Amino acid sequence: MTQELPEGTVTIRFTDVEGSTDLTTRRGDDVAHAILRAQRELVRQQVGQHSGCEVKSLGDGFMVAFASARKAVACAVGIQQALEQHNRQHPDQQVQVRIGLNTGEAIQEEADLFGEAVNAAARIAAKAKGSQILLSEAVRGVLGRAKDVELVDRGRFRLKGFPERWRLYEVVWQEEAPAAASALPERTPFVGREAEQAELRRSLGQAARGRGALVMIGGEPGVGKTRLAEELLLEARQRGVLSLTGHCYEMEGAPPYMPFVETLEATARIVRRVAERGYPVRAIIMPIIPIEGWQDAYTGFTDRLLQTVAIRRLTLGGICIYRSARDLMERKMGMRNVVPQHLDATSPKAGDGRARYSRDLRHEVYSLIVEAARRLRPDLEIALCLEEQALWESTGLVENMGRCNCRL
Repeated sequence: MTQELPEGTVTIRFTDVEGSTDLTTRRGDDVAHAILRAQRELVRQQVGQHSGCEVKSLGDGFMVAFASARKAVACAVGIQQALEQHNRQHPDQQVQVRIGLNTGEAIQEEADLFGEAVNAAARIAAKAKGSQILLSEAVRGVLGRAKDVELVDRGRFRLKGFPERWRLYEVVWQEEAPAAASALPERTPFVGREAEQAELRRSLGQAARGRGALVMIGGEPGVGKTRLAEELLLEARQRGVLSLTGHCYEMEGAPPYMPFVETLEATARIVRRVAERGYPVRAIIMPIIPIEGWQDAYTGFTDRLLQTVAIRRLTLGGICIYRSARDLMERKMGMRNVVPQHLDATSPKAGDGRARYSRDLRHEVYSLIVEAARRLRPDLEIALCLEEQALWESTGLVENMGRCNCRL
């Protein structure tokens, strides 16, 4: 134990090695033990450096208590960064750790801690994936607006033993890799799929020339969809194309549009670095399909965007949907497709098949984003793109007519 157990409100951090049983089965007891021992040493180094108190070892994981939530988060980030470096240097000894944190009052008995705060921290760690750090709203509240900690709302989760769902946040601990560099792991040579690769290369070439497209890769589990996409991603980066990724999470409570949210957040981090170098930054938000929870999604994104980047002007794009997207949703969703209910049948159709959502819905979306932006930046210049004068007036933006970013 590195420190005396902290008293009062404490931050509890649990770590757990992902797939440790499978590691032992694949590599054998001796090799697995050596790999896990190296992981334990790295974790203990970070605990000592951040004034943590090791409460107990849990096989391949640890329960650690901190008097400071900020130090607990810094320790978690330090663990993931140290393990990432270890995995790069020792590709045959790779291990991934999931981490969960919670803050609250704990009951101290001899050299151990008990109570709801401890149980919740363990349940939060169980919801994390390898290399992921999840923390509770309690930790987020104690951290406040810490400039050196970036959090992403991952939605509400059911934790075993707790009647109410918990909102969890992920700590962003990896900087976006440069566009020309590959952050993909070392791999065996890619064999086969020549026809599919050729088709994807054609789409990549068109995108590089300014003609974007949506490409969907389908197939049974295990046929190589992810590997095929990663090969394209690697080739795009080698060509100097900015490549961003987003993920779908198979877990209860995950926010909608997660791949797009992650992509936008990665873009915001890149834009922030551009702004820090003195370049002017303007943003255009184009809201998309109305689904359950869109209000929270857009409010949260607007908050994170304005807290991350010093934007000089914000434009809200016309809310519309293309004919091809409508047709795709109709084929895939059938009667469950709610989009047609929100379209304005009387609005003029563009030559490319676009149709707008209803005026009431557009007003609601614009007003929500404007209100969220004004809370953080009362002086921010906000405009609409290709909208009716009635909506400029109803959202209080009429004085900015003609100041759309796409016209500058």
